[in-house]
Amino acid sequence: MEPKLDFKAQAQKMLSTVYDDQEHGALLELMRQNNPGLAGISKDQFALEYLPVKLALAARAWDALCQEAGADDAVTRKLFFQAVMANFQTPKMTGLAASFSDYFYAPDDAEEESVSAVLAGRLIQRLVPAPASASGRQAALAALSRSILVLVETLEAFRNSFEDEFHDFILSGFGS
Repeated sequence: MEPKLDFKAQAQKMLSTVYDDQEHGALLELMRQNNPGLAGISKDQFALEYLPVKLALAARAWDALCQEAGADDAVTRKLFFQAVMANFQTPKMTGLAASFSDYFYAPDDAEEESVSAVLAGRLIQRLVPAPASASGRQAALAALSRSILVLVETLEAFRNSFEDEFHDFILSGFGS
């Protein structure tokens, strides 16, 4: 039996879920508990980096999930990416679009399992200025390590949830 699925509608639905999710404030607070040095980062500043990370992770996951599900034509695989880009058409969204692009293309050499870690590292690099000295960078990294771990775990949980929702969608096409 051939499934009857509306991938375009599903991409829009899943994108709405990403935009509706407001966990970034609680995540930043948790990261601050592990590293008070993050107190200088505002919730808005964090949200402007965290949302593009989630969008990039979701767009990459959508592409891989479509291939896995046998919907491997280029149009279907790029539906989520195109839906994200369509939301960036206004001038006030230029900054988010640039951040999304940076995050989307950052982990090209990474294995799929390590994409969350690469994106978390990139987010921290963009938010926390690197100390000039090597010893300062090492100390800063040690101080941030628990916060980075919390961020990676949160991104992995998001990716898993996104994948589960996609799998439910695929299964729904085969009837109950």
